[in-house]
Amino acid sequence: ASQSLQVLRTYLNSPVSSLPSAIDSFVRLSYAGGRTEIFRPLYDDGSGGTPLRNYDINSLYPHVMRENSFPSKFVKWSTRLDLTKEGFHHVFVEVPDTYIPILWKKVPKFIFPIGRFWGVYSTPELREAILSGVRILKHRRSAIFGPSEPLFKNFVTDLYQKRIESDSEVDRTIIKLILNSCYGRFGLNLERETLELDYGQPGVVPTFEIKSRHGTHRFVKGSTKLRSFSNPAVASYVTAFARIEKTITTRRKHSLHRYR
Repeated sequence: ASQSLQVLRTYLNSPVSSLPSAIDSFVRLSYAGGRTEIFRPLYDDGSGGTPLRNYDINSLYPHVMRENSFPSKFVKWSTRLDLTKEGFHHVFVEVPDTYIPILWKKVPKFIFPIGRFWGVYSTPELREAILSGVRILKHRRSAIFGPSEPLFKNFVTDLYQKRIESDSEVDRTIIKLILNSCYGRFGLNLERETLELDYGQPGVVPTFEIKSRHGTHRFVKGSTKLRSFSNPAVASYVTAFARIEKTITTRRKHSLHRYR
């Protein structure tokens, strides 16, 4: 992932900076993975002759990275909801009984529910959700970002072409890894859990103990923060665009076949 970021930086006209800690923590609430639901766990039409169709979006993450633009620079906090601006919004939504809802929730499993719930979502997700009947009932605050830029367009276009043209399986594999791991490096979590020796500090509850011939050694959990680059706004937009793409594609494919 770090090597992939170094390659990307050779394509950028200007560097992308890390987000301030408070902004990072808020934006990270909107950062989630892809859709992996099983819509039809058992396939049996009774006739034994109808084929089962399987669809895949070719290089989904590189595809959305190439075709979209991404915000990276925080501008301001806002208590007014404005979906004409790029950013991230803490909202209370009402999702109707929709075929394959687009908004998600971690409870703690990653699901796509209907009903009313709070969440932090990117502007593209909320725009698409409104088109499918979602209502935004309340709004707390938004992190507004500057104009989006096509950060990955030339990076993906050039590397994907090299992957197609290469005769080496090793080269194709390396290029694939560089393409797919780049966005995740933007979402690197700088918070790290640590284990420290308990020296009898007051108010500290040991996590576990290790006994040896020299006595009992108690350990407590701590935390530290890495001094490294991280901008989850970019990573969150990548996964949001991927979920949108997969949702729209799945709806379209299901609508073609569910009534045949």
